Amino acid sequence: MNNVTYYLSYLSLFRNKNISVKKFTHLNKKNNWYNVKNMKKYLICMLCVFIFGACEKSRDIFTSRNEKPVVVIGKDKYYQKDIIEFIYFELPDIDPSTLKDKDFKKEIINEFIKHKLLLMEAKKAKVTVDKKALKDIASKLTTNNAPKVIDEKFEKLMEEKLLAQKFLEDKIKSEIKISEEELRAYYEEFIKTKQSKVYYHIYQIVNEDKHKIEEAYKLLKSGKRFEDVAKEYSSGPEAENGGDMGIVDIENFPPVFDLVKNLKPNEISKIVSSEYGYHIIMLKETISSDKPSFEEIKDLLLDELIAEKKDQYLENYLKEKMKDVKVEISPDFDFTVDNSTTEQK
Repeated sequence: MNNVTYYLSYLSLFRNKNISVKKFTHLNKKNNWYNVKNMKKYLICMLCVFIFGACEKSRDIFTSRNEKPVVVIGKDKYYQKDIIEFIYFELPDIDPSTLKDKDFKKEIINEFIKHKLLLMEAKKAKVTVDKKALKDIASKLTTNNAPKVIDEKFEKLMEEKLLAQKFLEDKIKSEIKISEEELRAYYEEFIKTKQSKVYYHIYQIVNEDKHKIEEAYKLLKSGKRFEDVAKEYSSGPEAENGGDMGIVDIENFPPVFDLVKNLKPNEISKIVSSEYGYHIIMLKETISSDKPSFEEIKDLLLDELIAEKKDQYLENYLKEKMKDVKVEISPDFDFTVDNSTTEQK
């Protein structure tokens, strides 16, 4: 994976909170999850509402009631504008009214603080990102008519996210170790929650006329081929195929079909009734979807286990760092929507 793809992958992960680290890791392995065209569409939508200053009409959609800093981390002060830029980078499709929700504001402030703490640590550790790769990303994600200020702000936030993530990944590689024994134990727990899926290849003869279904049953008992009897007596759509319904998941069928679970291959059922008429069902074969072996899903489980440990590690790491850095949050911070500005758009 080249640097551009590597960085794009991380950006995609951070931008979409609905994509977990677990999903990201495996989808990325398929090399088809990240789509530059979709990202361009994202940027165009973002330009319409972003408060980066794309145009005077949309510049101040969000305003603050005061100019006091919302957050102070060490000696660094951050204002409403900084928080909102962060929000729109993380959640470009957010409804502005969400900003009035107290729980949301508290959560986003905490995420902002975590991000800035990681960024501070990344700079202390002298972590760098490939500037050329960053420029290449910017060129892929921006449009020819995008205002320069958008490009600059967007690129700055991209770089911050990449620095923080790269620092975290480097820390994890050195701190988190998973043994084969631990991975196998994780596999055993995983398998306990998974059940083998059973599918059935079935045939049926169905008819609303009880006398006809009884005639069909007598013919089957006399040794006539099920397919031939089905073509003559069944009124179902599968009649022309000799009653063959294919390989099915019984859970998606009416309860009357549950009886196939007790049939042997090539055994026919007695006549049963349902709201659709009278049925004679034959089980052709049972097909089991076996539980995956350890080797088959080893890489998948490793990534999931790392993701779990990563979340816990990050939480503990930031708790320790906050003991060394003074963090102040304004008790009366608030976001308001300037309706008059919104109407001008």
